[in-house]
Amino acid sequence: MHLLPGQAVNLRTGTRCDVAQLEHVVAMAGIGHPPRFFATLKMCGVQRKNVYRWPIISL
Repeated sequence: MHLLPGQAVNLRTGTRCDVAQLEHVVAMAGIGHPPRFFATLKMCGVQRKNVYRWPIISL
């Protein structure tokens, strides 16, 4: 599988921006493959402020 992110969408406002423009990101992952998600953010140059991971057992 190859991920190619383009834009991030603010779920509250619907505002879109290029992933590379994101600043002060708080990244959360609770489904799928969290390490791949965080690696994708890093590949895009996203600077993460905080990271939260939830194991599937806690959901």
